[in-house]
Amino acid sequence: MSLAAPLRRALLASLTTLAFACNASGDGDGDGDATSLTGTASSSSSSSSADETGEAGSSAEDSSTSSTSSTSGDGDGDGDGDGDTVPVCQNACTTAADCDLGAPAYDADNYACEDGACVYLGCNNDGECSPLMQVCRNVNGFDSCTYACSVPADCDRGGGLAYDADNYACEGGGCVYTGCNNDQECESVGAGYRCWQPGAGTDSYCYPGCSSAADCGTTSPAYDADNYACEGGVCIYTGCNSDAECAQSSAGLVCR
Repeated sequence: MSLAAPLRRALLASLTTLAFACNASGDGDGDGDATSLTGTASSSSSSSSADETGEAGSSAEDSSTSSTSSTSGDGDGDGDGDGDTVPVCQNACTTAADCDLGAPAYDADNYACEDGACVYLGCNNDGECSPLMQVCRNVNGFDSCTYACSVPADCDRGGGLAYDADNYACEGGGCVYTGCNNDQECESVGAGYRCWQPGAGTDSYCYPGCSSAADCGTTSPAYDADNYACEGGVCIYTGCNSDAECAQSSAGLVCR
């Protein structure tokens, strides 16, 4: 099961950058804040640890927690327009109960277990999101916990130039991250970060700059150089290569 394309783009934007830094404030639920949308699937991660909007996050291992095969721009992160899914590390499961993270918006009724991996289905109502001080809204075709708003200025949570009022829309009373506007904004995320649009008609996100794939990734097996490509001068996550890579990065993960 895959998410709506705009959300998948945000998810892969996160995968591209999560391996690099620990200082930014987005999560891919469409609101750009630091509260996770897609079920920080790693059992060692809390529901507020993942970063999915295309800027730096908490760790390479945290990026493994996205709950579906992710795509970016053209649908697969390679910019070729084919829309193929990119495999990512996800929690292993036999039933949806194995995916329960113990938070209302991230318990068993928010997941499916598909092909042995946890797939986040979205929030069900505002009540589930209220412990996060958020609301459940349809963000880019996916029901997500996001901050409530009346105007875009309500979405500015102090995350920096790439995450202030001009990077959001307020839709249906919920914050929707609309992307970075320029490289200068992304420099506030990390030195050398660039604002890059992965495909025609897509939002732009902050990515680390590169000259080759060797500039991308970390020492974590599922997030090292052979899991990235350097395209357009930015690091693009091309996916995990095997279950073994994911298990070496964090116990209990599979490549799907």
